[in-house]
Amino acid sequence: MSKSLFVTVAVVMSITVGIYILRNFLPQDFFTNATDLANTERLDMTPTNPLLTATRSQFDRWLPAYCGPDLYLERKVKPHTIEVCIHGTIERVRSNAGVQITKNDVIDPRVKAHWKIVMGAN
Repeated sequence: MSKSLFVTVAVVMSITVGIYILRNFLPQDFFTNATDLANTERLDMTPTNPLLTATRSQFDRWLPAYCGPDLYLERKVKPHTIEVCIHGTIERVRSNAGVQITKNDVIDPRVKAHWKIVMGAN
C-alpha cells in the first residue's frame, strides 16, 4: 500500500468516526437549538424602530411639540435643543409604546423621510 493511499484511508475513517460520534452521542436537537438561539439573539439585538412606521397621531404623541421641525427640517438648531428633543422622544416612545429606542433611531434618515411624508412637510 502506498503512503498516500494510507493517508486517504485514515482521513476517510477519521471523518466517518467523527460523524458517527456526532450523530449518536449528541442530542438530536443540538445543532437546531444553537441555530435558533443565534437567530433569537440577533432579533433581540436589533429591535424595530417604531418611528419608521409611526402615524401622524403617534408622531404627535412621541415627539415634543417643536421637535419634529427642529430635528427633521431645520438646518441649524442649537445642540441643546437637539439633545432635549432626542431624549424627550426616547422617553415618550418608551413610556407610550413600551419600546426602548436609541439616539440613532431618532436621527435615522429613514425616520426623517417618513416624518416628512406623514406630516406633509417638504
